[in-house]
Amino acid sequence: MAKRPIIFSGPMVQAILDGRKTQTRRIVKGASGATSIWGGERDGLWSIERFGEPCQAMIRCPYGHPGDVLWVRETWQMLDPFAINYQATPTRDGQAAQCLCSILGLMIRRDQEAGRDPYRWRVPIFMPHWACRLFLQVLSVRVERVQEISEEDVHAEGVDCDLCDERFPGSSCDNPKFYYQRQFANLWDSINAKKGPVVKASDLSHLSLEAKLEFLAARKCGHAWAANPWVWVVEFKVANAPGGGEGG
Repeated sequence: MAKRPIIFSGPMVQAILDGRKTQTRRIVKGASGATSIWGGERDGLWSIERFGEPCQAMIRCPYGHPGDVLWVRETWQMLDPFAINYQATPTRDGQAAQCLCSILGLMIRRDQEAGRDPYRWRVPIFMPHWACRLFLQVLSVRVERVQEISEEDVHAEGVDCDLCDERFPGSSCDNPKFYYQRQFANLWDSINAKKGPVVKASDLSHLSLEAKLEFLAARKCGHAWAANPWVWVVEFKVANAPGGGEGG
């Protein structure tokens, strides 16, 4: 069983804790121009096929395969040498730190000596493993185009359509799949639209015309919904922290 970090925004952490989010979609890096991606469900090794290429490229899913554990990085802060707070679910007293209080005390002193606010909110990328409170067990991994998402999968992503949501009196729509996809597309673009593949022009020489056009479209749109990029679809459940403690 491998353990890997994964970053989630505050609203998505809240959706996981509420039991509304059990899937995540992440860009497949290095898949520009791919006509198909297959294999890998068990061992995490996937094959990429492209028009005009004599052989397949092999990649590993950075989120592992079924049975692996993802530890969630989120926005956090230190409250004192004994407690940590999380921006997704902030409380006055925070949560007991899952590490030696001497570590937090040392970090606080170092920040104070450097003239930094030791109690500032810290970005997820710098969250250490010992500050993590939420662990996810990978149930399945597959690859698809982002626009293949179904209405059920939009639900599993923790996204609701206001027009179709029964919690809103009088809400209704005649095309649920379209509106659910639109809600997810807006969320997707807010995160991924500005990101795009970084490839040298020389790397395109062996690609077919169709693959080159697809790459150029993706480069223009970044990884936006309109570019319909390949994505990892990771299904998970909240798990106990490795070592026996509760993970969330």
